[in-house]
Amino acid sequence: MYFVGIAPGSKAWLYYNQRVTEPEDEDYDLISPTPLEGESRSGKPNQLDERAGDHATSHEPEQAPTQLVQGESLNRPEQVAAGPVAGGRQLHQVARIDYKRFSETGEKVQLEEVHIACVLTLTGTESTNEPRNLREAQEQPEWPEWKRVMDEEITQLRQLNAFRVTDLPPDRSPIGCRWVYRLKCDSDGRIICYKARLVAQGFSQVPGLDYFETFAPVVRMDSLRMLVAIAAERGMKLRQHDVVGAYLNADLDEVIFMHQPPGYDDGSGRVLQLQKALYGLKQGGRKWNQHLNQILVEELLFRRLDSDMCVYVKVTKRGLTLVGVHVDDMISAADAEESLAELEAGLQKHFKITDLGEPHLLLGLEVSHDGHSITLRQTQFILSALKRYGMENCAPVSTPMDPNVRLLKEPDDADLSEMKDVPYQAAIGTLMYAALGTRPDISYAVQTLSQFSSRPGPAHWTALKRVFRYLKGTLDYGITYGRKGEPRARAYYQNLRLEGYSDADWGANPIDRKSISGYAFLIGSGVIAWSSKKQAVVALSSTEAEYMAISYAARHAIWMRTLLAELTFVQEQATKLNADNQSAIALSKDNIHHARTKHIDICHHFIRECIESDTIALAYVPTDDNVADLFTKALAREHFHTLRKQLGILSDAELRGSVGDNGL
Repeated sequence: MYFVGIAPGSKAWLYYNQRVTEPEDEDYDLISPTPLEGESRSGKPNQLDERAGDHATSHEPEQAPTQLVQGESLNRPEQVAAGPVAGGRQLHQVARIDYKRFSETGEKVQLEEVHIACVLTLTGTESTNEPRNLREAQEQPEWPEWKRVMDEEITQLRQLNAFRVTDLPPDRSPIGCRWVYRLKCDSDGRIICYKARLVAQGFSQVPGLDYFETFAPVVRMDSLRMLVAIAAERGMKLRQHDVVGAYLNADLDEVIFMHQPPGYDDGSGRVLQLQKALYGLKQGGRKWNQHLNQILVEELLFRRLDSDMCVYVKVTKRGLTLVGVHVDDMISAADAEESLAELEAGLQKHFKITDLGEPHLLLGLEVSHDGHSITLRQTQFILSALKRYGMENCAPVSTPMDPNVRLLKEPDDADLSEMKDVPYQAAIGTLMYAALGTRPDISYAVQTLSQFSSRPGPAHWTALKRVFRYLKGTLDYGITYGRKGEPRARAYYQNLRLEGYSDADWGANPIDRKSISGYAFLIGSGVIAWSSKKQAVVALSSTEAEYMAISYAARHAIWMRTLLAELTFVQEQATKLNADNQSAIALSKDNIHHARTKHIDICHHFIRECIESDTIALAYVPTDDNVADLFTKALAREHFHTLRKQLGILSDAELRGSVGDNGL
């Protein structure tokens, strides 16, 4: 191994390991511990990313080292004892890497273990209990639990004939494998069960030999919210199913050899020839999706949607049955309980499934029912994010962005040394998942702050922390579909009519003067699709900016109309798209090209064809009632809260019919 340098922001060593093995392929490892997320003694955020493995584990490099120091001898750093630290807690974390040493001729010398020790002082950062490899699992007090689920995984693989032990052909190289450990928790964060999965290291597969096509679809988040909205409006029964070892039910066409699993190697030197699509293989998801689709379509007589390949529909005398698939998680909705039982029985004939009952945690979204409505939240995800970035005790604020703050790029000569260890990009990614899931009220803030990810400054970090402070005060907010009242036995066209809102903020970006487009689409009382996006070109007027925003929204409206039609809810009338700019509405209906509009890209004139074909019907709405305004600019408190409520983003207090706004 070559010593590369000291890790930025910490005292960890960086080593570059070039391993030339037979029969394994050449592999490159960059071991790069970085500071731990949280707060250091100096008050600066830190982040630690450990890369750990065992002798059957190798890693793909995220980044190649820019310079190698030749001739450096390998030193074994001693583990640093974790002593007491005044005013805080000290965490001692060790990344262990097993590697094989070779002489210059490639002859194996011995097996050694490198310990990279990092001692960090923390103030309130909790470590995870999920081991990163077999050795860490063995060192935990919960090792009996981890060993039990590992044995269950191996037993299941053998029962499914997922592999057979064989000798390795002389012209083939086996891929590696490793154990992945997870703690499955409920919506309140309590541990439900331990899970261990044997995962193939697909990154070492050879294209054209070990795999060919790899694309595998998953259900779109818009489609998932659509299914929930339909279920709430129709009063449908909801069920969630989990397929046990989903990938392992799909046959593998290619011939792939793999090392024996860590902890279960019989020492014979033989390998496993895979016969099922093991997790981690590049084609695993595709094989499973094809297998499940064949069962649902050919045997259970569902129809696969063209608009979303992971949504299925079936119409019988008992009513409507809908299914959404995300890898091995399935959510189903039916008018009759018998239809759900029939679906479950049909699936049970082909693979083992777990009936989770009514959905409570679906793809990280918390689902709650009250008999008349369904609410989607991400409370536990937000709580864990607040803890991860040291914001669990922050003071709440009423809006995600201050309308009086103007964010600009940092000057090229600005000293940003204090931002070196700030996990800005990671925090943006965390917020983005919430914004795409159930919190459209932070979409504009996330869109704006993400533009500074390459070179954030203190002002941007302060604005980002404000979003966390807003989420802290609105933990129980979520999107509610359906309203209190008599439950609906069936919802017809008038209940499932799609309606949209479009808006633009002309020249809003102070850096490049591009405008911000936003749209929102609702079914019943809740928003199911939204967007906040900077336009690709500079608009020369507010009319042009609004015109491009309308065209952008219309494209999504057409897809949603197709989705609804395939779900048997044909939109018999044109979809109403509300906008607050009279000139843009008039321009959309005017087919005459003149000097003020001849420069507009032809793709934006698409809206005119939508209007002529009676697909989209533009309507004027006052700015104060345009909910899309929330996606184009930072708003004052009162107006922001009004539009948030109109989108169906409600708190528990509002759902109970109390005073509603709790001051946040």
